[in-house]
Amino acid sequence: DNGAHYYRKYFLGQEHQNWFGMDPELGPVAISIKKEKPLHQPLSSDPSHLQHLYRLIVRTSELLTLRGSVFEESIPNSRGSGKSTNTKDIMDYIAPEVQISCLKLAISTPQCEQQILKLDEQGLTNKYKVGILYCRAGQSTEEDMYNNEEAGPAFVEFLETIGQKIRLKGFENYK
Repeated sequence: DNGAHYYRKYFLGQEHQNWFGMDPELGPVAISIKKEKPLHQPLSSDPSHLQHLYRLIVRTSELLTLRGSVFEESIPNSRGSGKSTNTKDIMDYIAPEVQISCLKLAISTPQCEQQILKLDEQGLTNKYKVGILYCRAGQSTEEDMYNNEEAGPAFVEFLETIGQKIRLKGFENYK
């Protein structure tokens, strides 16, 4: 999942809101939303022309996670033009299938952010177990290869390059 680090990259440790709830149709819902200034603003001294960008993550158990951003000016504003967009309007526009009334604003704490990271990154792994079999010249069967107790210098150098050699007998860290 290439987007699994999206929360870590754009939200973690920055000002944002997290909303949680139980939608009657979709089940558990978690929405993260952040208002930010885009990298490129139009050249204007009038502050009313400043655009904002809303970055969002919508998580449900029924749908794939939706991650992205939208310019404030493209969101219909129930408060009228020239007024700042409220969170309800943003969420209604981005995720109309979610019943916003079921959501509650979470208290922003490091523990809350860590739980969201766990949720988003739970399927990721950055540790791999690898088994490598050494085949000497003239060996043609698995049995011959499994009985090798030593390897040539090039193979040893290759193993040192790709990872850490672990003696399996008595090793209990991997299941």
